[in-house]
Amino acid sequence: MLAFYVHGMYYVRRRCLEHMVTETEVYARWSPIEGIEVETWLIPAEGGHLRRHRIVSRLSCEAYDCGFSYPDCMEQTSQTEEEHMAAVWDENGESRLSASMGQGTVIRPFSNMNLIFPNVRIPAVHLAIEPGVTEFESMVTASFTQKDIVIGGGNCYALRD
Repeated sequence: MLAFYVHGMYYVRRRCLEHMVTETEVYARWSPIEGIEVETWLIPAEGGHLRRHRIVSRLSCEAYDCGFSYPDCMEQTSQTEEEHMAAVWDENGESRLSASMGQGTVIRPFSNMNLIFPNVRIPAVHLAIEPGVTEFESMVTASFTQKDIVIGGGNCYALRD
């Protein structure tokens, strides 16, 4: 999800102005707030998808392109934040976002923002958006064990053998 921080608030896509689904991609044109229009292409890839964003903005703001949330099991969960990349992982899987621009960051949202796991971390890239056109790509991937998850097991999750 691509989110914009402007005027002290976060804005995301609420509806599409235009959309199209083909055998190879999903396209959407949308506007999170007056003054910003976005075109997004989602292209399926092994383990995730490639996102192409074209942002036309009349506003200076910040943007966060976010990956898939991953269970936050405190000391059992690792993370990295680098230029153009952020990742969260444990022994059972990983969520990663790599982008053509931006600074990697890991977001720790409020509890219960995920339907399965009470606490999560979200890999993302943070970008400064200036008036004009900004184009970038992100590769979003995730993997998780194929074992059954036992909800409420331990301090985060447990797996059924």
